[in-house]
Amino acid sequence: MMSEQTAESRGPTAPEPDEAVFRALSALSERDREALLLVGWEGLKPAQAARVLGVRPNTFAARLYRARRRLARALAGADADAAHTDNHCGSVKAEALR
Repeated sequence: MMSEQTAESRGPTAPEPDEAVFRALSALSERDREALLLVGWEGLKPAQAARVLGVRPNTFAARLYRARRRLARALAGADADAAHTDNHCGSVKAEALR
Protein backbone atom coordinates (compact mmCIF):
# COMPACT_ATOMS: atom_id res chain seq x y z
CA MET A 1 0.00 0.00 0.00
CA MET A 2 1.39 3.39 -0.96
CA SER A 3 1.45 6.06 1.68
CA GLU A 4 -0.13 9.38 0.85
CA GLN A 5 2.13 12.38 0.74
CA THR A 6 0.94 15.23 2.91
CA ALA A 7 1.22 18.90 2.05
CA GLU A 8 3.85 19.31 4.77
CA SER A 9 6.09 16.59 3.31
CA ARG A 10 5.92 18.16 -0.17
CA GLY A 11 7.14 21.46 1.21
CA PRO A 12 5.43 24.81 1.59
CA THR A 13 5.90 25.92 -2.03
CA ALA A 14 4.82 22.74 -3.82
CA PRO A 15 1.32 23.16 -5.29
CA GLU A 16 -1.32 20.53 -4.73
CA PRO A 17 -1.37 18.06 -7.67
CA ASP A 18 -4.88 19.11 -8.74
CA GLU A 19 -3.89 22.77 -8.55
CA ALA A 20 -0.80 22.15 -10.69
CA VAL A 21 -2.87 20.34 -13.34
CA PHE A 22 -5.50 23.10 -13.30
CA ARG A 23 -2.83 25.78 -13.75
CA ALA A 24 -1.15 23.83 -16.54
CA LEU A 25 -4.48 23.31 -18.34
CA SER A 26 -5.34 26.99 -17.91
CA ALA A 27 -2.06 27.95 -19.57
CA LEU A 28 -2.93 25.95 -22.70
CA SER A 29 -4.90 27.23 -25.66
CA GLU A 30 -8.62 26.56 -25.78
CA ARG A 31 -8.03 24.16 -28.67
CA ASP A 32 -5.53 22.10 -26.62
CA ARG A 33 -7.80 22.06 -23.56
CA GLU A 34 -10.73 20.99 -25.73
CA ALA A 35 -8.83 17.99 -27.13
CA LEU A 36 -7.51 16.93 -23.73
CA LEU A 37 -10.84 17.30 -21.94
CA LEU A 38 -12.89 15.47 -24.56
CA VAL A 39 -10.64 12.43 -24.20
CA GLY A 40 -9.48 12.70 -20.60
CA TRP A 41 -12.58 14.09 -18.88
CA GLU A 42 -15.48 13.13 -21.14
CA GLY A 43 -13.98 9.72 -21.85
CA LEU A 44 -14.41 9.87 -25.60
CA LYS A 45 -12.19 7.86 -27.87
CA PRO A 46 -10.11 10.03 -30.21
CA ALA A 47 -12.24 9.02 -33.22
CA GLN A 48 -15.41 10.05 -31.35
CA ALA A 49 -13.87 13.37 -30.30
CA ALA A 50 -12.87 13.98 -33.92
CA ARG A 51 -16.51 13.52 -34.99
CA VAL A 52 -17.69 15.90 -32.25
CA LEU A 53 -15.28 18.56 -33.50
CA GLY A 54 -15.95 17.83 -37.16
CA VAL A 55 -12.34 17.02 -38.03
CA ARG A 56 -10.65 13.97 -39.47
CA PRO A 57 -9.46 11.35 -36.96
CA ASN A 58 -5.82 11.83 -37.99
CA THR A 59 -6.15 15.59 -37.54
CA PHE A 60 -7.54 15.11 -34.06
CA ALA A 61 -4.89 12.51 -33.19
CA ALA A 62 -2.15 15.00 -34.10
CA ARG A 63 -3.91 17.77 -32.15
CA LEU A 64 -4.23 15.50 -29.11
CA TYR A 65 -0.58 14.45 -29.33
CA ARG A 66 0.58 18.08 -29.42
CA ALA A 67 -1.79 19.05 -26.60
CA ARG A 68 -0.45 16.25 -24.41
CA ARG A 69 3.13 17.35 -25.08
CA ARG A 70 2.28 20.96 -24.22
CA LEU A 71 0.54 19.85 -21.03
CA ALA A 72 3.54 17.74 -20.04
CA ARG A 73 5.87 20.70 -20.64
CA ALA A 74 3.59 22.99 -18.62
CA LEU A 75 3.55 20.50 -15.74
CA ALA A 76 7.33 20.04 -15.95
CA GLY A 77 7.70 23.81 -15.86
CA ALA A 78 5.54 23.98 -12.75
CA ASP A 79 7.77 21.35 -11.11
CA ALA A 80 10.89 23.24 -12.14
CA ASP A 81 9.46 26.50 -10.78
CA ALA A 82 8.71 24.82 -7.44
CA ALA A 83 12.21 23.32 -7.32
CA HIS A 84 13.74 26.69 -8.21
CA THR A 85 11.81 28.35 -5.40
CA ASP A 86 12.89 25.64 -2.96
CA ASN A 87 16.55 25.99 -3.97
CA HIS A 88 16.57 29.77 -4.32
CA CYS A 89 17.73 30.44 -0.76
CA GLY A 90 20.63 28.02 -1.13
CA SER A 91 21.81 29.58 -4.39
CA VAL A 92 21.61 33.09 -2.92
CA LYS A 93 23.76 31.97 0.03
CA ALA A 94 26.27 30.27 -2.28
CA GLU A 95 26.47 33.42 -4.43
CA ALA A 96 27.06 35.57 -1.35
CA LEU A 97 29.98 33.33 -0.30
CA ARG A 98 31.83 33.80 -3.61
